[in-house]
Amino acid sequence: MQGCQTQPGLGTLGGAGAGVAVGSMVGSGRGRTAAMVGGGLLGAAAGNQLVDRPVADANAARREAERDAEWQRRLDFERQVIIERDRAQREIEERRLFEEWKRTRGA
Repeated sequence: MQGCQTQPGLGTLGGAGAGVAVGSMVGSGRGRTAAMVGGGLLGAAAGNQLVDRPVADANAARREAERDAEWQRRLDFERQVIIERDRAQREIEERRLFEEWKRTRGA
């Protein structure tokens, strides 16, 4: 279902329509009406299970993956900020120690 974009309920409506069409081919009079209603209900249930639910599940999974990717980008950025801050602090400390060493050597 990757990349499948349908309107919510489209599978249910399509299944109901197909079920009514198939039901209209069965029986006559009240039996035909009952067959159309039953076919519509069964078709709607099938359309919901076979089309709408998988699309909704795929959309939910895609949204969750996008949310996870955003969190990972944030964590990576924060980690990089910490690394850069630590590097700058080390460099400052090394420079301070070098200046102290130079003063003790020159004194």
